[in-house]
Amino acid sequence: MTRLEELLRLQSPALQGELHGFWQGDGQRAAPGTELVVELARLMTDDGLVRRRLRLLGKKLVDLLRFFLSRRSFEADLESIRAARSFAFMSPHEVDAAVRALLQRGFLFARVVADNESPRYVIATELGEILQRELTDLDLELSASFSLKKLLEARPDFAAGEEAALLLAPEAVGQRVERLPAEVRDLYERALLPGGGLLPRALVGRAVLDPSGGKRREVKEALEAERLGTVRHLALGEYGINHFDETIVLFEEILAAELERRGAAQPAAPARVRTLGVDLLSDLSLLMERLTRDKVRYTQGGQIYRAAAKKIEDELILGSKGDFPAEKLFNFLLDLALQRHLLKRTPERTLQLTAKGKTWPRLSVHFKLKELLTALLDDPGRAFHPPRLRKLALERLKELKPGRWYDFQLFVGAVRQRYLAQLDAAGLREAYQSRFQYSPEAHLRDLPQLGQVVGGFLGEELHLLGLLDVAVDAGRPVMLCLTPLAVKALGLAESETPPATSRLLVNSDFEVLLLPEADAYDLIQRLDRFAERVAPDDAHRFRITPRSVERAIAGGLTAAEILDTLAAHSQIDLPQNIVFSIREYAEKVRFVSLRPALLLTARHREVIDALLQRAEVKKLVQERLGPRVLALQMEAVEEWQALLAEEGVYLEGDPHAGEGHGAPAGEAPAVPAAAASGPGGANGTSGANGSANGSANGAEPVAREADPEPDSEPDPDADPDPDADPAPRRA
Repeated sequence: MTRLEELLRLQSPALQGELHGFWQGDGQRAAPGTELVVELARLMTDDGLVRRRLRLLGKKLVDLLRFFLSRRSFEADLESIRAARSFAFMSPHEVDAAVRALLQRGFLFARVVADNESPRYVIATELGEILQRELTDLDLELSASFSLKKLLEARPDFAAGEEAALLLAPEAVGQRVERLPAEVRDLYERALLPGGGLLPRALVGRAVLDPSGGKRREVKEALEAERLGTVRHLALGEYGINHFDETIVLFEEILAAELERRGAAQPAAPARVRTLGVDLLSDLSLLMERLTRDKVRYTQGGQIYRAAAKKIEDELILGSKGDFPAEKLFNFLLDLALQRHLLKRTPERTLQLTAKGKTWPRLSVHFKLKELLTALLDDPGRAFHPPRLRKLALERLKELKPGRWYDFQLFVGAVRQRYLAQLDAAGLREAYQSRFQYSPEAHLRDLPQLGQVVGGFLGEELHLLGLLDVAVDAGRPVMLCLTPLAVKALGLAESETPPATSRLLVNSDFEVLLLPEADAYDLIQRLDRFAERVAPDDAHRFRITPRSVERAIAGGLTAAEILDTLAAHSQIDLPQNIVFSIREYAEKVRFVSLRPALLLTARHREVIDALLQRAEVKKLVQERLGPRVLALQMEAVEEWQALLAEEGVYLEGDPHAGEGHGAPAGEAPAVPAAAASGPGGANGTSGANGSANGSANGAEPVAREADPEPDSEPDPDADPDPDADPAPRRA
């Protein structure tokens, strides 16, 4: 053994002063009266200081230290260094320079040798033991600090005698925790909860995890001996995580085992539980129907006018429960509908159902959930960690047992710990550096913020979708449970036993009682379309009202579909008053349709009949409104001129008069008096057969055949036809 203090006393006062400046860090001389050798020995055996000074060395110097640490008594001569394969690429002068650099920093000391011997060098024993520990941590991948499996692969000497599966059994983990010293066990419990697997020095006091103290080593060795965790200086800034501190780290496999161990010990169901089921899906369908049916407008900034939004918020099932802010819920649903292209914006600043949105109410619950999950996982912004954390949380949920309650914070910690264990394997250091190295925004997240991302995704978004039931205490989630809805949505294994069909009790007082079975979610979705819940939080009791049936018919359902749904699940025949009333309510709903069109009128029926004989004409016609009137597609003006010319029929008047240029939306433009007069006289007729035929309102261009000869007999078809509209009008 070569003691550090003895080697320091052999050095010259000048070298001792240089060493003090390097290890002290500020380059200043020691205070007068200080025993320099004693002070140097204290500095050079401080674990934290050794770690920091070690990181100032280049790769060649670190490799040279590794060579000495591998030798007996940490000692070697110059010839053996030059002959080592590790330094074959270096010239003798480079080897000499590397040795001198370590001598000047106190990592090496020269031995006294005879004149005919090769120079020999040694690392002080106390310093060498610290360097061995630090270089071992430095050599380990970051993942080895978070994963027991990775640590066992990286350190063969650390491998346990028993298999990893036995090590990670929940009962075995509990037994090893009990074997920990009382003080270390207390730190373990604090790192587990509320730490979520991590306990930095700032939360336990410097004395416990101070690198210069012996307590840190005791905690580290105790945790590693029981294969529960380790202590390491975590520097995660290169990965975009603001954490640089000594930290107690529990292995992610241990957190998974503790999650199962404590989940199995929990009661069947906590007292205060929030279960949402398919309420969000029902609210989404309701919001889409209200926005499009009532032609709700939005501002130039894209926001729905507050008065209209408030009216819809009052009808939302989730909003009436009081657990979620109504305005935030409304915006969340609207964002989902727009992101999944269920709604689209129109030039008139209204919202319109897309083709996908029109089929949405009839889709299965599980298809809808997968669509919305895709929306939640998409990240249109510049966030770095949150999208990855959400995807990992969803994957981690698949490992839970449906119906069992798990500690919420512990699960959040298990997700975060697995994420940290995958930082290297996922290439996140390179990805972060490539993305933000030259960016003015660092986008650093600290460890609590990573946990908040996971907690918000689980406790808000997935809970809203009905995939998780949540137990709350003082408004905060404390436990979670995977619901039957999540089984199919996450692709989990299902029971091979076919689910029983849910049953309905339809009473003559219009109340419907749902007796739920495994397939109840789809049935609840259908009931929500044409019945009202007796209470917002009760998805088992509904009431059929005139308003609820009217809303369903307006939304696209028919009375037959409503009755089929009730009859297919009812235990008994439907009461006749229910059948009669639903049909009556449905018949009272009146519909009109509004569509833009160009009106083409002719003086003679034969002209219209001849035009409709041609296939290219038929495809441009919306509807024949009368013997002499056709409703045309708005964009067909230019094409019509060519088709009419081929038939010897001429377009009279301005062909663009019907486009309503310069008039407010929904109003026909005013027609100047001169245009209304026409060549036939001030009354706007064009001869004996002149009529209102659409030109009087200035909105529809009129097509007519060439005027007959003056001496010819009037055509009786030119008289008003009792079956024809006397004056075509807009809806």
